[in-house]
Amino acid sequence: MIEQIINSIKNELSDTLNGDQMKRLSEVLFKHLSICLKDEHGKSSLNDSNLLSLFISAKRVEGCSEKSLQYYESTIRNMLKKIGNPECRISTEELRFCTAPQLSSSD
Repeated sequence: MIEQIINSIKNELSDTLNGDQMKRLSEVLFKHLSICLKDEHGKSSLNDSNLLSLFISAKRVEGCSEKSLQYYESTIRNMLKKIGNPECRISTEELRFCTAPQLSSSD
């Protein structure tokens, strides 16, 4: 998962940074993201069982109503069932495929 995040960032900055800067960026991102994604026992703190609850908690902190939180949770659970991949492995294309019918029907 960390590698995917780093590669996405590097792709966005590829026209801005030279080779040495890209290498250093990769090292720094890996170092800091690895720390952020580990719990006190050295295990990954982000896994498929807690990503949804972390998202819902973040939305609660942002001030979303309980009705909105329930909607987000049920919609995301349905999407996860439809896609069938672990949360950490869902691609942008899969999200687009899953959300495109909803977007076009809401027009």
